[in-house]
Amino acid sequence: MAVTVTYSNHYKYQLMKGAILLHSDTVKVLLMRSGFVFNKDDHATLTNLKGTTGAITTIAFVDGGGGNDSITDSGDGFLTAGFVVGNSITVSGSTSNNGTYVILAVTAGTIEIATASLTDESAGDTVTIVAEDELASGNGYTKDTKTTGTITVTEDDTNDRGGATYATVTWNASGGDIGPTPGAILYDDTSSDDTIIQYIDFGGEQTATDGQPFSIASGTIRTS
Repeated sequence: MAVTVTYSNHYKYQLMKGAILLHSDTVKVLLMRSGFVFNKDDHATLTNLKGTTGAITTIAFVDGGGGNDSITDSGDGFLTAGFVVGNSITVSGSTSNNGTYVILAVTAGTIEIATASLTDESAGDTVTIVAEDELASGNGYTKDTKTTGTITVTEDDTNDRGGATYATVTWNASGGDIGPTPGAILYDDTSSDDTIIQYIDFGGEQTATDGQPFSIASGTIRTS
């Protein structure tokens, strides 16, 4: 399958504002969890991959019967926390509903997840909900640490566009496999909101077996 690259719309906006300087900013590379699907509208900043409510007492849980189950927040904080459709979220601190779920729909006050996932539970417990769409650390992969290194900005008069190139990024699998992972996110760690730049779709889940490198060949960030 072919590798494809999709840019976040927020990156284009930030570039036009001058909030991103690829030649000098630190750009980090994240491998994504199995099953992750990128949305160029929703995935704007790092919080859309790693949002959290913090520890709060306004969370309730609703068994939807034959429909979607729901997590509700009377404080209407889910969008502020950065949650988007497709997030893998982990609930802790509840009496009956601790676990990991995938968001099917989200508004300020309601998260919908798959039916038959939750037990009815009123608000009151100190509950924390955390989104985490990056691949878990282990076997040679450590979350949120790898950078592209030096980025070289070029003018491409042949194709009438600008480009920014970086060297191959590699993790070495040790003690087990790295993956499976469907793709990688590049985000600007220097920008004020940790802007997501692009998603590299590997064209299918990829795994580096123990002792083997997992590499993203030298890449290009384009401005058009």
